[in-house]
Amino acid sequence: MAQEINGQAGARVIKEFEALWLRQGGETELPCAQSLAPGEIAGLMPHLMLLEADAAQGERFRTRLVGAQHRYVEKGVHAGDLLDDVDASHAERVKIAAKTRRPVYWRSGENDGIEIGDFPFSSDGVTVDRIVSVATGGKPPLAFG
Repeated sequence: MAQEINGQAGARVIKEFEALWLRQGGETELPCAQSLAPGEIAGLMPHLMLLEADAAQGERFRTRLVGAQHRYVEKGVHAGDLLDDVDASHAERVKIAAKTRRPVYWRSGENDGIEIGDFPFSSDGVTVDRIVSVATGGKPPLAFG
């Protein structure tokens, strides 16, 4: 059973990204994804999934980048997928974030610690055309090296 978190991030990784989103203007205006400095998000990359509005598909979002932790949590999402084809409940939360222009937070009702935050971004300051989804919890993927 899923639980909404009522506007608050719980996990450290999601709080860290939320702080970046707010610094970019998220409290008063929609931040632009291109304004995120690579150095600021480098440590978060395994937890991130970048979604882009697919103009040809209406309100649907296509995955553009899927970090290792996000891939583990989402179980089968790959870059290039339309999110609602592989995870309809997450796609609904993404649509809510796009419509409300505010982050949406979700926590698994299971005892697995999975938590996801979806953060809206805009290229023109008006239309939400990207969502950055941040995931944590579950078992971490194996590290190689």
